[in-house]
Amino acid sequence: MLSIIARIFDPLGFVSPSTIILKIILQDLWKAGLDWDDEISPDILNRWNRFQAEISCLKQIKVTRYVQTQNAKHCEIHGFCDASSKAYSAVIYLRVVSDSPHLFLMASKTRVAPVQTISLPKLEFCGALLLAELLDIFKKSLNITHDTFLWCDSTITLSWINNPPVKGNQYVQHRVGKIHALTSKESWHHIPGKLNPADWATRGLYPKQLLENSEWVAGPKWLHDFHSSSNSFIPFSENLFHLFLLISLNH
Repeated sequence: MLSIIARIFDPLGFVSPSTIILKIILQDLWKAGLDWDDEISPDILNRWNRFQAEISCLKQIKVTRYVQTQNAKHCEIHGFCDASSKAYSAVIYLRVVSDSPHLFLMASKTRVAPVQTISLPKLEFCGALLLAELLDIFKKSLNITHDTFLWCDSTITLSWINNPPVKGNQYVQHRVGKIHALTSKESWHHIPGKLNPADWATRGLYPKQLLENSEWVAGPKWLHDFHSSSNSFIPFSENLFHLFLLISLNH
């Protein structure tokens, strides 16, 4: 198993929706406390056998590496983050508008959730920090300063970023400080979960599913028709914000 996993070289995370399945399998094996000669549970074995049977599909996934921006009218960076009970993720696309818009998958990163159980709102917030860190690396590596839009489907995460708790939650405060150091509050926006491509990288797609998913590499369809003038923050009333904060701080 380890030798097969080691053969997958994916530093930019182009197939991260599939590799996260392997990371989760390894974590489940570790949590089961098995010795080398112990039998693997049927659930884990079935997941591994399915992945192994489909692994050749990863070779068929093609990602455009040449990104033409010289004659573009403008360019935009769009980053997405998400979390599930098993993992959290971030993915970045570059949107280049010339005669028509073109989307390019630039990078993605996934991490398994900690072994110690933490709430989904906190995992979503970890995803936001992961996106901020990935964006910082991406911008510094390519030395670009295009318009940036960061998308999250967690209203609690957005409330923490826009109105961080003054005291009482060091877990959130520490991460808010990092996110604010790497991104501007104005760049964060809400997106419905069903439109969030980072969801695929948290829930996982087996290699055949990833190959058949046209939007992961090509970008979400709605982003082709995106207009920044129509974009806005999700509105938070004072009462609604305090409700989200009360719920999140108690989980």
